[in-house]
Amino acid sequence: MNHITRLALLLAPLIIAGCSSNKIDIDYQTDVDFNQLNSFVVASSGDAQEPLMMARLIEAATANLANRGWQQTDSEQSNGVTVYISTNKELRAKDPDMKIGVGGGSFGSSGGVSGGVNIPIGASEEQILLLRLDLVQQGELLWRGNNEMRLRGNDSPQKRNSKLTTLVEQLLGQFPPQPVN
Repeated sequence: MNHITRLALLLAPLIIAGCSSNKIDIDYQTDVDFNQLNSFVVASSGDAQEPLMMARLIEAATANLANRGWQQTDSEQSNGVTVYISTNKELRAKDPDMKIGVGGGSFGSSGGVSGGVNIPIGASEEQILLLRLDLVQQGELLWRGNNEMRLRGNDSPQKRNSKLTTLVEQLLGQFPPQPVN
């Protein structure tokens, strides 16, 4: 094998691990026909500690549902759904980004010994945004979805908007739930 092929084989698992999906958690009432739902109103639940972020999330959820053909209403209707958006932030311990390894190899008939040692280079914390969407009809919870993303303080407003839109799209991509046959 040439060096490029070897390098690609070594890096493939790292690339796949780096593209892992968010921790999406979905729960819903199984006896509800979600295809009958077609109107909504969006509301934030609780106090919005981050009003700009909440406005972006409301805009993303509204656009996503409107693109599916749902009609936005000004208030709850008899068949309308209220989409409650709530957020929470938490700090989590972050694994060290840097590790040091030592090794050796072999070439031809010469042999070698190798070994590796991971040395953590400090620890830190990262800020995580937890997003919850609740679809409620006449006071009854029909569908709940949770998703999360890592927040970076140095993100531009455009980048933050893009990340929040993706977060909502990933979550509402699981809606409506598909019937199990």
